[in-house]
Amino acid sequence: MWSVGFAGCIALIIIDRSLGDLGLKVGSPKYVILALTLPIVYGVAVYVPVWTFQLGRFAGASMLRAAIVSAVIHSPLHLLAAAGEELGWRGVLVPNLARTADAKYVAFLPGAIWALWHYPDILFFDYNVGTPWPFALIYFSVSLIGQSAFLSRLRLASGSILPAVAFHGVHNSVIWDIFDRVTERSAVTVYISTEFGAGLSVIGAALGYLFWSKVRSLGIENPKG
Repeated sequence: MWSVGFAGCIALIIIDRSLGDLGLKVGSPKYVILALTLPIVYGVAVYVPVWTFQLGRFAGASMLRAAIVSAVIHSPLHLLAAAGEELGWRGVLVPNLARTADAKYVAFLPGAIWALWHYPDILFFDYNVGTPWPFALIYFSVSLIGQSAFLSRLRLASGSILPAVAFHGVHNSVIWDIFDRVTERSAVTVYISTEFGAGLSVIGAALGYLFWSKVRSLGIENPKG
């Protein structure tokens, strides 16, 4: 994941001779709070109906407690890994794209590149949960492209990549270490839950719809962070 961040930093050093675009300042706490809480909210929105309608079985309260402890323990690693990607996608790509491109490209193009970057893992290295690869590619892509519109908004509004890092790391921690872990799968579960299912794809599409137009109102007159 850090290959993205290293590539972005190298590009800035060669072209700008500065790392000022990365947005390493703290920014307003409200954006970090939003980034930390949103993955929990949409995780509940996707997985509780899966359990309620027996599309996948809830593994029980004791397993949930263990999963939460595991997520807390491993969250620094998730955040560190997420920071590698976000330095490239939201630290470098989004602010530089915003200087020259229309809002729709700023909202959605980074997400399309982000999704495409994962395709070799999905196609060749078992980064999937058992769904057919066309299904996995389509629903995973819709989810990431939608999330990207939200993350572009966070990056431009806050002037910082820290909210994007927080969102990305908490998403991975909450979805992988908690919700997926406490969901016992049936044949249909993987088509609804996980990062490759329809549930998070619908959430991603909703986020994209809600936030892409908001990017138009945001300038980056002083993106140096």
